[in-house]
Amino acid sequence: MTTFFQAESVGSLEQRALTPAGIDLLKYIAERERKLKYTFLSNTSRRLKKRTNQSENELLALRHAGFVSDHRFESNGPSNNVGFAQRVYYKLTEAGWKVVGNKPIWLK
Repeated sequence: MTTFFQAESVGSLEQRALTPAGIDLLKYIAERERKLKYTFLSNTSRRLKKRTNQSENELLALRHAGFVSDHRFESNGPSNNVGFAQRVYYKLTEAGWKVVGNKPIWLK
């Protein structure tokens, strides 16, 4: 008797995160980082043209695979008039830059 998990072949975290939508999202975050802009959840949902929770699933997959890290502002965010959702922004890790390539020298 086999269970569902024994019969299915599931790829690694990296394989599941690097879908076409995931790679597009990595390129979008890299483009914004090169321009020294923050990337919030609202930016990623606009990029993927989906509902917010679906873009959050793509971000979570990339985050768990180690391609994206999230950072939180200490107080209010980049300005004083931001909402709660804009206190967390996303950046590429070294593994994310290896997928996208061309990391600028001004980013450490």
